[in-house]
Amino acid sequence: MAFRAIADGILEKHFKPKKLHRQFDELHALIRDDLDKDPFPSRRITNPNDKGYEDILNKLKQFTTKRYQLARRQLDQPGKRPKPHAGYQPKNHRDPAPGNAPNGPTGLKVVSASHNTIRLQWNDNAENEAGHVVQRASRESNWKFRNHIPRPGRSETEAVDDRVEPGQKYRYRVYAVFQSPRGMAGSKPSNEVEITTKKRGEQ
Repeated sequence: MAFRAIADGILEKHFKPKKLHRQFDELHALIRDDLDKDPFPSRRITNPNDKGYEDILNKLKQFTTKRYQLARRQLDQPGKRPKPHAGYQPKNHRDPAPGNAPNGPTGLKVVSASHNTIRLQWNDNAENEAGHVVQRASRESNWKFRNHIPRPGRSETEAVDDRVEPGQKYRYRVYAVFQSPRGMAGSKPSNEVEITTKKRGEQ
């Protein structure tokens, strides 16, 4: 895969032990005389297991070698992709749906539309709601409304649908959702709006 080739190039160019160890030695050579003149070397060594500057340098080389070898193995033998987790849902879980809760949203309208984005706006009439859910119907869904954009929060009045295709017709409605002992309870849905996206390149 492309990302593995990029990672391989970075690993070999910047983290190969021989190159790193040579850089360590060059840096150490620059300050070796000053280190020899240090009147308080014990204060510079914070790990009690370190025996001196040479020991620290050797441990750095060992560490970078092990890290390189580990990264090399992971790139050469990445193993199998983990299976996606289905996720946990309570036994009585149900997706929110429009219902009969009062004070549902009204005045749904299309604010703007392009070939790949539709912006919607509505009036929030509810109090203490958990949020709103925008539903969409299209040719793909056989013109059945399905939950499409969740908008959690008590003051949301806008949503953007960026999962549209150029020159396609879509219908929308929105409803509020409330917490209840049996899960999310939905309000009556708003009015419906219909919009056809612009064709690609159309102004």
